[in-house]
Amino acid sequence: MSRFPSTLAWSTDFLVAILVVLVASAYFFCCYYKQRWTVSLQIIDWNATFSPSFHRTFTLTRNISQWGTGPEVDVSHHIPLSKEKCEEKLTKNATSTLMSRRGNAVVRWDTNTLAANTVCEDEMTIDLFSRTHFTSLRPPQAIVSKDADADADADAKSQARAREESYWSIWGRVRSLLLPSTDFASEGRTGGSGSSGEGKPLPQPGDGSDDLMLVTMLDGHGGGQTSALLKRVLNGTLAYAFAGLGLEGWTSRGVYETIVQTFIDLDKAIVSLPLSIIYPPYPTHLPSSPNLPTPNPALLASVPIAGACACTALIDSRSGLLYLANLGDCRAVAGWYNPTLGTWRTDVLSQDHNAANPVEAERVRSEHPTERDTVIINQGYTPRLVGNAQPTRAFGDDNLKTSKADMDEIEKACSVKYTHTKNKATGEMFPKNDGPYMGSEPEVAIRHLRKESEGEELRFLIVATDGLWDKLTSEEAVLLLAAHSAHAHHTPISKSLLPTQFPQTPLTPSPSALAFADGEKHEGEDTRPYPAEPLPGTVPSNSKGVWLFEDDNAATHLMRNGLDGDGDKRVHGMTLSLPGGVARKVRDDTSVVVLFFDTNKDEVNI
Repeated sequence: MSRFPSTLAWSTDFLVAILVVLVASAYFFCCYYKQRWTVSLQIIDWNATFSPSFHRTFTLTRNISQWGTGPEVDVSHHIPLSKEKCEEKLTKNATSTLMSRRGNAVVRWDTNTLAANTVCEDEMTIDLFSRTHFTSLRPPQAIVSKDADADADADAKSQARAREESYWSIWGRVRSLLLPSTDFASEGRTGGSGSSGEGKPLPQPGDGSDDLMLVTMLDGHGGGQTSALLKRVLNGTLAYAFAGLGLEGWTSRGVYETIVQTFIDLDKAIVSLPLSIIYPPYPTHLPSSPNLPTPNPALLASVPIAGACACTALIDSRSGLLYLANLGDCRAVAGWYNPTLGTWRTDVLSQDHNAANPVEAERVRSEHPTERDTVIINQGYTPRLVGNAQPTRAFGDDNLKTSKADMDEIEKACSVKYTHTKNKATGEMFPKNDGPYMGSEPEVAIRHLRKESEGEELRFLIVATDGLWDKLTSEEAVLLLAAHSAHAHHTPISKSLLPTQFPQTPLTPSPSALAFADGEKHEGEDTRPYPAEPLPGTVPSNSKGVWLFEDDNAATHLMRNGLDGDGDKRVHGMTLSLPGGVARKVRDDTSVVVLFFDTNKDEVNI
């Protein structure tokens, strides 16, 4: 009995010691785990980290200092979604559409959209119509003589009624004849077709030798108003302009000039809309009432204060030509395959129109010689036009195209507030004269669909918003689709190994390039368009990690591999778990369409 207390004390001390060891071990294990699995990212020029914990949360830490060199950080904590929820988020807007039209080289297209903003600002639209629809889109003028018989008179009256009908009603019917459904969904909107496109009406089979196909990708900024408007009207406006060319005026130069002028004219109409509300003569087409002021207050709903970049592809089956018009920093990239050599070639059809592009920056400075030092401003984040917008060409953005006096009137009359940029050092507004600063003239590239020299074949065309191109280079995208065409599903492949399995040809001018910007037809280009980035697997930053092959849908395949983490699914899960708005801190809205071609199918004589 006398020894029991000492034994009890010894036992208690022993248990306490064991408990201390266990707690310390757990603490050090947690620290090691956190350090071991903390993932560092580079978001443009800023460092960020994902740090998982044992509390079913993870932490996003972002450096938000100027130039990315200061101590200022933004820290947020988030609950991870399940693997199933992450997968649903990535794939729910994906669609895949097959097409079989004799003489039309397009055989399939895949699309997907992944939002980062609370409301996605990306839009896309695809339309298919025929040259035979030109007379429906722009009916010929009816000429009725005094001697016309009853049938001719009835026909003239029918044409007159057609001329009185709204063009948009006619276009709505025409665009649904060959392609019954052209709606694409993104997060926050409805109308999607699901990951497999089940239930989506297919393009009508038949003779596609006169087909014209318009594929437009839109990236809104400052809001989604302008991109939503262009989704409804850009392709239809181009179709109207093409119908005005008619069959006789349909030449590559004529189409080129029509695309350029239509972009400029449509943008002018969008930007001038607010001015038509504050200055007479006022629009009079809306119903009037003693209770409604002039101009009609409903017009204020259509005042845009946002902008949108646009990238439009026109596939002309009869001419065998691909036209690519770009305005802003969306991008289009074609993949050409040489079956004899077994090599691929990346053909970048557009350069990014943004303030970081030296060519664009110099163009803007030359247009504003008295503001060379202030028209492109970098306050330690990214170069911006008058310190405001990254793109240097876009639709809308009337605050960068109208005079200061008109902007003041629009703000007061329409109850809108434009973005004004302050100097972060002085707190004063940047000096800004009357616009325009933002350009509205697109650059147009032209390619032959068939009869490529050196035996090349056009296999696919990627059109995507900069959310994809912020994460993948043009050459990486072509490499990924080249491999995807061989095996959509495969174990992960090392980023340093894949370029050796699907080699790309040396960078040479495109043998199919046509351009009219200088008034002359010429072949190819001397250098890669901006940005010309390191080729896949050639530098440490693009050689680490793996590429994933898990998707039948080619657009989803690109988007999955564009997520941060170099193929690490844990990082993908954390990235996809970020809610709308917060996700924008590490990535942008991303929309992708991939068109696949079989240029040997039912070849048209050109």
